[in-house]
Amino acid sequence: MLLPILHLFNDGYLAAMPLILPFASEEFALSLGVVGLLGSLLSFSGIILAIPAGVTASKFGALRLLSIGVLFYSLGFLILGLSSGVITVVLAFIIASIAFGIFHPLAFSAVAKASQHSSIGRQMGVFAATGDIGRIAFAAAVTFIIGLTSWRFTSLLYAAAVAETVPE
Repeated sequence: MLLPILHLFNDGYLAAMPLILPFASEEFALSLGVVGLLGSLLSFSGIILAIPAGVTASKFGALRLLSIGVLFYSLGFLILGLSSGVITVVLAFIIASIAFGIFHPLAFSAVAKASQHSSIGRQMGVFAATGDIGRIAFAAAVTFIIGLTSWRFTSLLYAAAVAETVPE
């Protein structure tokens, strides 16, 4: 049951983090080019980190690495919420991109490995659906919470939420 929860957070955070950028960009005077670059950095890392993630997971275990990866999102949101300038905003997105880059190759493999042959389709479906639910719910919530509070508070709230959910 942990893998779907991790997928909920991974995909939810992937969708939510770029939505904070328009609010942060106003404070830090980020150009649209920088905003676009930071948003694409999250996806680009999936290309670069997939193979090293597999090698690392074979040494330390996929579930442990997946939990650490989702905690990287938490750290990214924490740094973003506490950022004092463009450098720390970029650092926050680099750290979050590590989380995204390692997640999907390891997670889908772990779900397949943990499933019995007769239930693999159902397990993959549940796993994929929780990611979609996270992507929709977290993205919808982020702008709503920002509207009620601030982008910094929202970022710190997202950082705390996953840190309290992922087991050690």
